[in-house]
Amino acid sequence: MERSKLSDYTLDGSQALVTGATKGLGEIIAKRLAAQGVRVFVTGRDKQNLDRVIGEICEQGGKVDGVIADLSVPTEARRLADTAIERLGHIDILINNAGM
Repeated sequence: MERSKLSDYTLDGSQALVTGATKGLGEIIAKRLAAQGVRVFVTGRDKQNLDRVIGEICEQGGKVDGVIADLSVPTEARRLADTAIERLGHIDILINNAGM
């Protein structure tokens, strides 16, 4: 039986939730996933930065959606999860990058 190589796999068509995506590593991850064909759902606490990240991903042809959420607040974390599932249907990749 032939073993699969990493190059045999693709992320194209997957769906990801990226927390802490409004700056730093989370932003880089979200943009990189979108460039690989992943539909990304991004979140952060800063609306201006969230809008900027969403706009930049859209400009590059990526599929992106997102909401503002402060994940240190349990009800907002639950709202984020519910909204992401509602809009995406399911999540294949979770990048839990939000800092607190």
